[in-house]
Amino acid sequence: MNKFYKIVSLKEIDGGYSLLLDDKEVKTPLQKRLLIPSLDLAEAIKAEWEKQEDKIIPASMPLFQLLNTVIDKIEIDPSEYIKQVLEYSKSDLVCYFAEEGDDIYPIEKKEWQPLIDWVQDRYNIKLELTNGINYIEQSDDTLNKFKEVMADLDKYQLASIQAAVPILGSIVISLAILENQMDVEQGFKAAFLDEIYQISKWGSHPETEKKHSDIISDLTDIYRFYEFVK
Repeated sequence: MNKFYKIVSLKEIDGGYSLLLDDKEVKTPLQKRLLIPSLDLAEAIKAEWEKQEDKIIPASMPLFQLLNTVIDKIEIDPSEYIKQVLEYSKSDLVCYFAEEGDDIYPIEKKEWQPLIDWVQDRYNIKLELTNGINYIEQSDDTLNKFKEVMADLDKYQLASIQAAVPILGSIVISLAILENQMDVEQGFKAAFLDEIYQISKWGSHPETEKKHSDIISDLTDIYRFYEFVK
């Protein structure tokens, strides 16, 4: 879509702020009012629209997209998003260690064991662990407790988690970042241990470096979204 506006502004309304393009209020894709719940988030979304050039590129406005997801989808029915996240509880990345003789095993143990211990202490969730890539089934109790955790998230937390989990491949790492047990870069390193290890052995490549930089940028936006409204 071609850029059609010149001025981006904010208007204070009941419950938060609205976004205006040339004095016309922006609505969600389902034509609902775009209620932005905090000034920090409103200013960040305003900045996203101000950075658009000749073409409007929705993918370059992740905070705006996440808010649309909250209003148009999660507020109506969060169950589908909870279901998507829970698929990862069946095969969380941190449950699959390398074989004990592999060079990367002690690195995984150092990074992942504190996360495994944390999720047990925090949520009373005991994960089944294995070595290698063969699937290991988690208990019904574990899956049900993850479901309870997801159901207790507010709509903004759920929006962040559902965006982060597919990138990280781990509910555990995603929750740890959300609860400030680790920052985004630490979470990235925990989730991409194997790639980082291979780079340390064989060297990096510009494409890989860009990919990793883009992932960290995406994750930063995802968690900034929640930080702006909590």
